[in-house]
Amino acid sequence: MTKATILDLDKVEQEEKSGSIFCLRGSQKFDSVPELEDGLIKAINYEVREELLKLPEQKLDGQSFLRALGWNNTSIWFYHKFRLYFDVRNVLYDIRRIEILAEKFDSLLIITEQSLFKEYNFPNHVVVEYRPRKNRINKVALFNFLFTSFLRLLLGWVNQKTISNKTVLIDNRASYRHTLSSKGTTAFLNSYFFELSSLFKKSELINLDILPIPKFDKVFPFSWKNIIAPDDRHRIFEESILFRGWFSASVNQLTESTSSTIKSQLESAKETVSFTSIQKLFIARLLELQPTTRLYLKKYFCYDKYLNRKRPKKIVGIDEYSPNMRLIHESAKQNGSTSIGVQHGTMHELHPGYLYSTIEMDMMPIPNKTLVWGDRWKRFLTSDGNYPPDRLSIVGQLRTDLISTLPESEHKDQLVVLFASQPQRDFRLRRLTAESVFKAAKQFTNCTLILKPHPLETDLDYYRQIADKCGCQNYEIDQKTDLYVLLKKCDVLITSFSTVGTEAVYFKKPLIIFDPLDQDVMKYMSDGVGLQAKNAFDIEQHLQHISDGKIVVSPTSQNIFISENAYKIDGNVGNRVVQEISLI
Repeated sequence: MTKATILDLDKVEQEEKSGSIFCLRGSQKFDSVPELEDGLIKAINYEVREELLKLPEQKLDGQSFLRALGWNNTSIWFYHKFRLYFDVRNVLYDIRRIEILAEKFDSLLIITEQSLFKEYNFPNHVVVEYRPRKNRINKVALFNFLFTSFLRLLLGWVNQKTISNKTVLIDNRASYRHTLSSKGTTAFLNSYFFELSSLFKKSELINLDILPIPKFDKVFPFSWKNIIAPDDRHRIFEESILFRGWFSASVNQLTESTSSTIKSQLESAKETVSFTSIQKLFIARLLELQPTTRLYLKKYFCYDKYLNRKRPKKIVGIDEYSPNMRLIHESAKQNGSTSIGVQHGTMHELHPGYLYSTIEMDMMPIPNKTLVWGDRWKRFLTSDGNYPPDRLSIVGQLRTDLISTLPESEHKDQLVVLFASQPQRDFRLRRLTAESVFKAAKQFTNCTLILKPHPLETDLDYYRQIADKCGCQNYEIDQKTDLYVLLKKCDVLITSFSTVGTEAVYFKKPLIIFDPLDQDVMKYMSDGVGLQAKNAFDIEQHLQHISDGKIVVSPTSQNIFISENAYKIDGNVGNRVVQEISLI
């Protein structure tokens, strides 16, 4: 056997290396390193999930790992759990590939920018040489964000409102889209809560305006859309809350002491031999995320200080498991306020944001009440997530109140295919999905493919390049049209496991699910509302049959799916949400 070098840095290939040279570069395809079989990828997904659920109960210095990283009956584990799953899962894909390759060579050198590689116990003949990539900060993006935050801070000072004894609706700017209202007008608003505020008495409700911190290696353009809002009179800005606590001696002391304790416990865990190899990767990644941990802690204690004085009645929000939302809910509960989460997307058995072990549930890391769309989601959360049934209420999906107000679509001669993309953390699968859709669409002369990017996808050139490579020209990218308008207009939807798939069924549209791993995580196929596609040919065949009228999805299956997933599409979900909140 021979020597081999695996490279994953842009410039290392210029170096002279003996033997075969293989190229491994993050999201790009391996040139010569073998791809994993779909069955192995699926097995890794579930293996990492199981290890994620087992780690919190492991013992560390006489207490559970979960408690060792905790404070105020919560734990930093919950703040990083979602990210840990995907980061370690993706690293494990690469590790398994390297292990397969290691069987073919007497000596294997890996030159990598992936720091977790050096934490893994490879065979002795596999040498890892770690070369970190320099993080470059986009100074313009940083300035734009700081200037935007400064203006929001000034606006918060000028427009000070009290939240004491009121219901606080978390208005996250990350949820802002070009959204169609029930009156038929389109504006840049919170696509989940944009009409909910109007159903409350103005004297009872305050909007808490959140602007998430962006990644400063990318573009962050200045926009007044991040500052202005149509109802500023009933709004407070997060910047004014954080500024009050940022320079507080007590906040800084609590941040430093808690951060130091967590870091010490993680370093102790790293030296503990009882953890599995995958669990050690989780621990190593947590140590790498220590600066982010410190930021979350500081924001938590800023909110804790503020909410201890102001004491709102209730805190209502979506995406309550994500770190920046979780710290608000946790500090609210700590200070006697009621925390309410509203379902914003679909859930499944590989979604770490909703999966909790029994030991995790001892800390009750969930809202006091979660409002879900339908019976299916309540069953999932109680069985897979270990949620107590009395903490769940079925109300329906807020966005469906818009459906009855939509005008009928104009007659069209072409097949309109809507592709709802996703920023998948499995880079190989993300590219494979796009390539398969574009390859299939280009086969039809009477087809228009509309790509509706996920709101978190800003790298649109990524899709343009794939389309060019596949020779697809009959497509357009639409970021501005409301999703429900496009669902009304299209003849078929293609997606992987997006919430948009569920919403397409509300419009009684055929649904093509790209599922090469045969996981059916959203149960679209088993529920009889989705057509499985494992490659471009499958998509092409489904599109041809839909165009020819040979595929008709069972209305009975669709109606059962709607009842199970969305309770009722009757235009009254908003009223039910407000009623539930008032009763809590």
